[in-house]
This record gives sequence, structure tokens and C-alpha cells, in this order.
Amino acid sequence: MYPYTIHYLEGEIDPKDPYDKIDANNELNLKLSLYAKEGLFTEELVGHDGDKPLYRYNLTDEGRKYLDKEWWGGTNFCFGRIVVDKIDGVDNQLQGMRMVYFY
Repeated sequence: MYPYTIHYLEGEIDPKDPYDKIDANNELNLKLSLYAKEGLFTEELVGHDGDKPLYRYNLTDEGRKYLDKEWWGGTNFCFGRIVVDKIDGVDNQLQGMRMVYFY
């Protein structure tokens, strides 16, 4: 959750591992920087890890508008308009809730 200070992981990325921690960390660092450029986060230089800059990110008021507080612990952004092209199936197995699969 925020504020969040980036960190760097050392090692080789395993291209065969879809959950590679180093790759995921690098992607997170890049996304935070891009979101800051769009005004969703503040970006503050707080130090260095060797020659690499360490930035702390926090939500801006604009970023709070797009934060999805109910999905996956409230750390995802929700943008745009949802358009349903096709309903692929309906699952009635959950008590009192229908699951609808769509494209």
C-alpha cells in the first residue's frame, strides 16, 4: 500500500517463469514512474541504492479517484468504459451469486 518506496532486486530474469520476482519488481518500478507522470502518484527522491535512485510514491487526490478499493486489496486502478462483446457463460454454483464470463 502507499506510500511505497521502490527497491531493486539483483539476479537474472527467468523467461520461463511467468511469476519471476525480479521481472515483476522491474515492471512495478516502471509502472509507478509512469503513473506519477500521469499525475496519479507523487514521486519523491529519497536516496540511492548504489548508483540507482530510490523513489517514494504516494497517491495524489487524482489517483484516489481511480483507485479500486474493492478489488484485490484496493491497490488496483480502474479506468475507462467496459464494453461487453459477448457473454461466454454463466455459472450458478455459488449460493446467491452468479458468475458471468464475458469478453
